[in-house]
Amino acid sequence: MFGRSLKKIVPLFIGSILYSFAIMIGTILLVVPGIYLMLALMFYAQIILLDKVSVFTALKRSYRLVAGNWWRTATVTMVPSFIFISVFMLVGFFAGFAEGFISPDESSDLIDYVMTAVTVLITTIISPLMYGFFLILLNDLKLRKQGDDLEARLEQ
Repeated sequence: MFGRSLKKIVPLFIGSILYSFAIMIGTILLVVPGIYLMLALMFYAQIILLDKVSVFTALKRSYRLVAGNWWRTATVTMVPSFIFISVFMLVGFFAGFAEGFISPDESSDLIDYVMTAVTVLITTIISPLMYGFFLILLNDLKLRKQGDDLEARLEQ
């Protein structure tokens, strides 16, 4: 199991470089192509790991899956992202609020320790949920491209 995972490190690293390069070029040309490519190519890592394909095939497949469903993918992706950001903003707000009640000598160390612990706890809980959510979205896009969801609806 671990050996199979090690074989995917190099393709994932190369895919990350190509993904970042594509977004950078798109952003340099204009901001909109960068945002489009960021979302259109975001599933490359999951495709490399789950479908056992090369880096370029994974990037192409991710682009094809999102093409035609870009707005839907953007909308569905924003919901958990906003939740994730909102949780961290609330934690920062309460940390700043609590810092006002602690004496200046103690506040920096205590607040830093508490913020680090809470950040690690929240990231430990929310990050796997985000990855799971993106995997569900990837499978949904695959079903939509294959048309299996329509066949199931017609049979009912």
